[in-house]
Amino acid sequence: MENMTGEEAYLALDGWVGITCHPVKIIGETPKKYRVILGEDTRLPGGRERKKGDTVLVPKDAIRFKKVLP
Repeated sequence: MENMTGEEAYLALDGWVGITCHPVKIIGETPKKYRVILGEDTRLPGGRERKKGDTVLVPKDAIRFKKVLP
């Protein structure tokens, strides 16, 4: 497992409008999730609303290391 701590990435969320990308900074990881700091206000699945700068755990398959869409 490669250590990605400190790397800039995007959180890709799939919704009814398509895929939306939100900037994040990876600060840690578990075997199946990354711990990230959000770069903007984000609505996570399940209606969880988080503010810029909040730390959250997200699944590794939701992280993209280059932007998926413009």
